[in-house]
Amino acid sequence: QDEVDEISKKIKGKKDMRKYEEELNDVKARLRDLNKKKDGLIHEDGACSSEIERFQKIYDRQVSVSDKNKQVMTYIKYAEEVYNWIQSSYMEKEIVIREKLEANVNNIFSKMYHGRRKVVIDEKYRVSLLTAYADEQVKTDESKGLETVKNFAFIAGLVELAREQIISKAGSDSMALSSEPYPLVMDAPFSNADEKHVSNISTILPEVAEQVIMFVMEKDWKYAETVMAKKVGGKYMLNKQTETLTYIKESGR
Repeated sequence: QDEVDEISKKIKGKKDMRKYEEELNDVKARLRDLNKKKDGLIHEDGACSSEIERFQKIYDRQVSVSDKNKQVMTYIKYAEEVYNWIQSSYMEKEIVIREKLEANVNNIFSKMYHGRRKVVIDEKYRVSLLTAYADEQVKTDESKGLETVKNFAFIAGLVELAREQIISKAGSDSMALSSEPYPLVMDAPFSNADEKHVSNISTILPEVAEQVIMFVMEKDWKYAETVMAKKVGGKYMLNKQTETLTYIKESGR
């Protein structure tokens, strides 16, 4: 009570103290907020210090193997450059090879088939025939015989192309694409072709392949023999005894 009385004497006759109380409370509230922020920043500083220490250790480990890393990065860059060179060369040659294949196939097809048809090879190497009709070229149905001739032309075109050496013109460098001679092996190649087409096919095949090996029926061979006989290196007969036993006998040239 004495303290209260003492305080009352001190404030007696002075202005209203309410606004000072409000200001004091506001300052106390802001002080509490700032203390909370300070505590949060102190905690965050500790976390950042831990991160700095962790990354410093990682950095120190990396520095210790920096020479090896430089070597690896150099190898990677070399590999990337080689890949880019091969990729660009491949993309260029893929278009050139397909166009050349189509030209080869059409050239061979024109020698096998006498008519107004053209072979077209799309980007997925699907082969189709177009027929000249008026001023347009339209796709038409194919007979079994015509399909056989088309397939022969395509295979012969592939073999002929494989014999050639293709040089890349990508940039200032070159990449040679070549291969060994390919033998052409066929099973019953003349089954769906008529006499005229058999004769034409028999004329073309020995010209495009280093070696042709064919399995043919006697009835089909008689049409091809008149054209191909002088180019035959060897003839063999297959004498089938059972499903698992067949004798091979040379029958002369």
